[in-house]
Amino acid sequence: MTDWDVYFSHIELGDLKAQCKYDLVGRIATLSLSTAYADDIIDYTIEQDVKKSAFHEVCELLLGPLESMVEQRYALGIDDVREETHRIIRRLENFMLKVAP
Repeated sequence: MTDWDVYFSHIELGDLKAQCKYDLVGRIATLSLSTAYADDIIDYTIEQDVKKSAFHEVCELLLGPLESMVEQRYALGIDDVREETHRIIRRLENFMLKVAP
């Protein structure tokens, strides 16, 4: 991520736990974690879930330029491209976060 100017924020995000916003041309990104961080649907450890959310957003930033190129080059719908991006991110989460202590 050394080619990005990355900022971090801790703000209200509505239904989102975390968010990644970026400008591909300027290589500026903001990674945000929500101030209201709860999920009543699943049982989880807050520390692990925060780490997973942060990892997920970093992966979004890592894959964002590729996602944009694929969408433009192959004229695929953004929903299809984003869906596959999230499949890749889930694979990385399930591998990296289960291997690392």
